Amino acid sequence: MGIENLMAPRPLGSLADQIHDQLERAILEGQLDFGERLVEGQLARLFGTSRSPIREALRRLEAEGLVQIDARRSVSVITLSPEDIVGTFEVREVLEGMAARFAAQRATDEDLALMETYLNRRLDEVADRKTASRIDKDGRDFHDLLIQASHHKQLIEALQSFVKVSRLLKHRAAAIEGRPQEALEEHRAIFEAVRARDAERAEALTRAHVARVKDRLMSIGLKR
Repeated sequence: MGIENLMAPRPLGSLADQIHDQLERAILEGQLDFGERLVEGQLARLFGTSRSPIREALRRLEAEGLVQIDARRSVSVITLSPEDIVGTFEVREVLEGMAARFAAQRATDEDLALMETYLNRRLDEVADRKTASRIDKDGRDFHDLLIQASHHKQLIEALQSFVKVSRLLKHRAAAIEGRPQEALEEHRAIFEAVRARDAERAEALTRAHVARVKDRLMSIGLKR
């Protein structure tokens, strides 16, 4: 889609916050491609602002691992090698599997209700052929709800350390033909295991799900 299609930020929060949020969404949803350059002057013109809030927003995106700034101060959306992708999913497979195990043991009624509500909404979206490439307004998906349901502080913090890059890859995987329906079925099976308090099955299903996303991504590469 390209950077020229970005819209001016809405009047909510600080200007830097608005610009950050819109650029983050554009990266996560694939409007800005891997390796695409982000030029301060061009962004300033598009958003109708000075370079200062642009620079602040880009620094925050760099800290979150979504953009890279080289020695010449040139900014671009991150480029991930196959090793980066495999490594990210290997860590996710282990940690999210653990999160599912703890969720089966610790999830509250509220946690279960939130997951079920999410799955029912996704069922309607998939039936209407809406892809999962658009991120939720609150930024949460089934994986986030599952992780929160683990109620394991250290595990949640460990997963949050690379959550943005992980979410970027998840949204690229969601655009694969047929993947939204498959993912929904896998999420539902994980949820049923958690609700049944079957910790071993919840962990196994989650690990298999994450591994399957990795394999699909690696089979097609990272082109949109």
